[in-house]
Amino acid sequence: MKNFTTGFAKMKLMVFTFLMLTNGTVMAKEKQSNANVHFLFIDWQDNKNLLVLGHINEKGGRVTDISCTPEELKDEQLNRWLKGSSAVLLFHCMWGQQPLFHKLKYLNTFKEVLPSSNTQDIAVISFLWHAGGLNYKENWNRSFYKGNKLTAVVKRVNTFYNANTTVFCHSMGSRFFEGVLNDAAMSFERVILFSSDISSDTIDPAFQSIARSTESISVFRHQKDRVLLLSSYIHRNRRMGRTGPEYPNETITVYDMTNHIAGFQNHAHVNKRWAKEQLKRIFLQ
Repeated sequence: MKNFTTGFAKMKLMVFTFLMLTNGTVMAKEKQSNANVHFLFIDWQDNKNLLVLGHINEKGGRVTDISCTPEELKDEQLNRWLKGSSAVLLFHCMWGQQPLFHKLKYLNTFKEVLPSSNTQDIAVISFLWHAGGLNYKENWNRSFYKGNKLTAVVKRVNTFYNANTTVFCHSMGSRFFEGVLNDAAMSFERVILFSSDISSDTIDPAFQSIARSTESISVFRHQKDRVLLLSSYIHRNRRMGRTGPEYPNETITVYDMTNHIAGFQNHAHVNKRWAKEQLKRIFLQ
């Protein structure tokens, strides 16, 4: 009996050791697979006409690398600061610049969904913008003009990557992005509109600017999005992130989250499993 107990204890130790080593290997692989992803940010403080360019460290903290006005930002500075050969340009929701929300919803999601590669580096560049108040309609109206002031900077970033870029917009970030474009000549590999707080009317001139910028638009909608339901009442039209496009075409793919994800607001499901699975497929296309 003693020999059996001793043998069983040794077996448990071996199994535990094997599991630990296996888990360590998996963790190491996961860490390695994400080693080619660089997390950068451009904090646009439009009330000060100030750009703060930086990177996000391993602990999730924001580290400033460059601080200047848009006019003072030199190409050499920008090109040295940018990383990788492709990029995701992230335009967050109304208050999405808040560090905890930004980390949980966006950074953690992109750490998981971006494909691993040993040959290609990719940068996730968060364009942090500040809504400026609690008045929703006022913030929505201002977001377009805040984005419009950043057109030249986004164009320079996109040029660095030779248009090998994916644009990801969440909620009011889509309106900010419409302001960035505003008929500017830019081209992106794909545009992802997630729970977008813009009109569902694809003939709308602002949306047409998006349509002209890419041949691939992915629209994530949730037909029970309570935030966008309120927005539709305020704007008196349907919202893209709730009903999808009114006049779909071959460049627009709709991902309907309604029967796959449930919550209270149904508006910030960026980090939910089903949404991440679809994003993985999009980035592998």
